[in-house]
Amino acid sequence: MKIETKIEPDGAYIDGFAAVFLRHLVGKNLISADFHRENTDSSGADAKLTLRQLWEASDISAHDFAEEVASFYDLRRISLPELIVSDSLTGRFTQRFLREAAMFPFAAGAGKVCLAVGDPGDVAS
Repeated sequence: MKIETKIEPDGAYIDGFAAVFLRHLVGKNLISADFHRENTDSSGADAKLTLRQLWEASDISAHDFAEEVASFYDLRRISLPELIVSDSLTGRFTQRFLREAAMFPFAAGAGKVCLAVGDPGDVAS
């Protein structure tokens, strides 16, 4: 899925992923239409929102929200037990970079290198 996204310095998305994802969540009745209206300006443009703000506005658990994000992006979620038994590749990066980017590089066996990301819509990371 290709969505044009611009990121503000505070981490908020403008018109890209979060706006499309917000409409997706409203369409599935996971966030109220009132929240969408409250976060749309008079020109009809969506306000700057982060995934965390969208999750907090919903009535679903963090797990279910993460499942919804993965499904929206057509990505597979890795379980914690799978992640724990994988070989970490974090030694190649600074801890600060990994924390700020919300990424975890790992080897999934058979020479397969993978990257777990906390927010697949964050094109700034």
